Amino acid sequence: VCLIESESAKDTSKVTNKANGSKGLGLFQINSKEWCTFGTAGGKCNMKCEDLTNDDISDDSSCAKKVHGQLGFRGWDGWKRNCYRLKLPIPNC
Repeated sequence: VCLIESESAKDTSKVTNKANGSKGLGLFQINSKEWCTFGTAGGKCNMKCEDLTNDDISDDSSCAKKVHGQLGFRGWDGWKRNCYRLKLPIPNC
């Protein structure tokens, strides 16, 4: 939850322009440079970047798991800035 709040404020349609010309996309702000391609399925997640900005988060979650598998949480600047080494509250269920 901290990751999603830090990256997109829970906005599934969020698109962020990065300094290197790539984009951070969707709930997890997955980077278009290596994880997806625009217009056709591709990248390390083998998906269209456009599919990261809709309300179906199942494919976003799958891709985020691949990012985490390769980079751990270090793959997200928001995690490093706002979540890493912090004692995060766990709400009552």
